[in-house]
Amino acid sequence: MTPRTVGRLGGVVIRVDNSWVVIAVLVTWIFWARFDEHRGPAVALVMAVVGAALFFASILAHELAHALEARHRGMDVRSITLYLFGGATEIVSEARRPGDEFAVTAVGPWTSLVLGCSFALLAYGAEQVELSALGQVAALLAWVNLVLAFFNLLPGAPLDGGRILDSIVWRVTGDHGRARRVATGAGRMLGSALVVLGVFEMVAVSGGFLDGLWLALIGWFLVRAATAEARATRPLPLPGDGEAEG
Repeated sequence: MTPRTVGRLGGVVIRVDNSWVVIAVLVTWIFWARFDEHRGPAVALVMAVVGAALFFASILAHELAHALEARHRGMDVRSITLYLFGGATEIVSEARRPGDEFAVTAVGPWTSLVLGCSFALLAYGAEQVELSALGQVAALLAWVNLVLAFFNLLPGAPLDGGRILDSIVWRVTGDHGRARRVATGAGRMLGSALVVLGVFEMVAVSGGFLDGLWLALIGWFLVRAATAEARATRPLPLPGDGEAEG
């Protein structure tokens, strides 16, 4: 189904995919279970809802940073979509230079890193004035944003690290098509490794079924996304080219 448009930020259309509801409920439940260890169910639920809202605001800020930097560099940005595994910024036009692709990509993890540090400072300040509930929410968001920043830097498309790898190979070789193939190949290898690791955790680690399943699903998503991107950027055959028949 087509994602729903929910508004605009900085002139960029913000959309929400139907699958986003699944992760929104799951994140809220995970946060509630974590906070309920130290708080009553009602207080933990309020903390979880606030934490989940700020979590998705953090993802949106990450994607909006990509979009605004792309526009700053003369690239056409169509929309930002929040979906099951996070967010995606739809940039219609290609980067003209490796430096543009690097800057547009790197600003996302940088934004998450800044948010992580900011939430960590907020958590520290809240604890100093004995606002422990606020401190707990902020501390969790600091950890989540730092994980988001470093996970996105893993070198494989469609992660930001894959785009950075793409820009580096493009700069070194001068061949953007080759750079894309390197980045998407790395993405498929990374995704496959996560699937294997997730399955291992599901069957071999006591109590690790859900964590392993989540890891395997992320890996599967990366493999599919990298494969689709590789097909989209595959060069068309020249007239007269064809496969040899045996």
